[in-house]
Amino acid sequence: MFFRVFYFSVGWFYRRIQATHGVPVAVLRNDGTFAPTYDANGNVTEYVALETRNSQLETVGNVVAHYQYDAFGNIVVQSGSLADSFSFRFSTKPYCAILDKVEFQLRIYAPVTGRWMSRDPIGEIGGLHLYGFVENNPANKIDKLGLSKCSTPCPKGAKTMGELLPLEAEILGVEKGCTLYRTNEQNGIPIPNGCGAEGGTKFPGTFLGLVDFTPCCNEHDKGYGTCGKSKTETDREFLRCMTGKCLILFFSPVLYGGCQTMALVYYGAVAIKGGEAYEAAQDGYCRWKQCCIRSDSAPSSSNYPCYWGNCWDWMR
Repeated sequence: MFFRVFYFSVGWFYRRIQATHGVPVAVLRNDGTFAPTYDANGNVTEYVALETRNSQLETVGNVVAHYQYDAFGNIVVQSGSLADSFSFRFSTKPYCAILDKVEFQLRIYAPVTGRWMSRDPIGEIGGLHLYGFVENNPANKIDKLGLSKCSTPCPKGAKTMGELLPLEAEILGVEKGCTLYRTNEQNGIPIPNGCGAEGGTKFPGTFLGLVDFTPCCNEHDKGYGTCGKSKTETDREFLRCMTGKCLILFFSPVLYGGCQTMALVYYGAVAIKGGEAYEAAQDGYCRWKQCCIRSDSAPSSSNYPCYWGNCWDWMR
């Protein structure tokens, strides 16, 4: 029977006869067009008729195939007039009913035994157990192409340590080819150091001894060390704090103006020159976690077993 499968992957539609790294959105056959539905694990659970070219088929909108699976991919419930004729089922991969096997691109999987039928394509790089999968830790690691043993991919836009030297990776306990990224999880309480850079130049904490800016400076330091808080927001809070302190001099236009000017100078200093201090505080007070290196060009899988292109799920 002639059929054509439509996939959605990386933002465009393309046609393939065999499964790739996308999610099928429609199956075009000579007896009609059918749309698959999925469960939370990405398994095809139903095929719904979108268009029929055979008067003996159910009407448009009816479910023509239904599947339910156990934890290892065995079909435990199957119903529908066309249930035997669809090959894409468990994990959206081609299923061979004669052999009761599922094709995962580079490896053949046997649901009955819950094991791969062939060795790991990357050999011992994926672990000493050649018939294993991501070191028997699929809850925390993924392997998009069957060529890596990956932990969490680096979030897009997150600050990372970049490509680590072998010695650095060993000291930090990072897998080869992986790196660390900065999270928004707090790791310690920020310690304020008054007005001025820590270990650097200090500035007067008061205006003529009449207005104390030190509490504002301390809150500014804490803001820089609060994970996920933006620099712009922290700097603006700093300015509002200082200008608020100046209000006690409102009775004297000269003193009030001088206090406001000092507040603006301090604000300008942190707004323009405070970027390095902000990043240093975020680096020091935020947790770092391991992730796969993001890259647009595929390095050798033997050198980079945690390469982003191997482990990133395009449909996230």
